[in-house]
Amino acid sequence: MGSGRFIEPKTLEATQQDGSKRVLRGGERLSSARGKHAIIDDRIPGLVSAQPLTHVEALELNVVPEHLIVLGAGYVGLEFAQAMRRYR
Repeated sequence: MGSGRFIEPKTLEATQQDGSKRVLRGGERLSSARGKHAIIDDRIPGLVSAQPLTHVEALELNVVPEHLIVLGAGYVGLEFAQAMRRYR
């Protein structure tokens, strides 16, 4: 958790929450996944009343649910679904 800025091509300076800094260098190709805020979309009928968990609450579970549906096909959804499957 923190913030970052490019300081030269393929080189990112990351400032962590405690104020310390790290320099991260990429290879030939660099992918930037900056993250997004989870939302519970009220346009999906029944979703709000089902009281779903966002990825934040789901990662705080003490046990892996017997049944799980991951909505979203972005990198977070794909990684989360894969992680939950491997935990079983």
